[in-house]
Amino acid sequence: MKEISITRQGKKYSGHYQINGSMVSVHYAGVKKTTQLGGSGGSEAATEALAKTILGEMIRHR
Repeated sequence: MKEISITRQGKKYSGHYQINGSMVSVHYAGVKKTTQLGGSGGSEAATEALAKTILGEMIRHR
């Protein structure tokens, strides 16, 4: 798994993500959210950006 972090309102949030085929799973605070990667999987930078977006959604809905 690869570590990711984002900052929201001055607070840093960290999680992990992993790629399994055409799926990316983000793990944060004991919760996992999985979504399909677009196209042929995209670049590593695009995958990390998607993982950070998912992490942001997980924080908002916590």
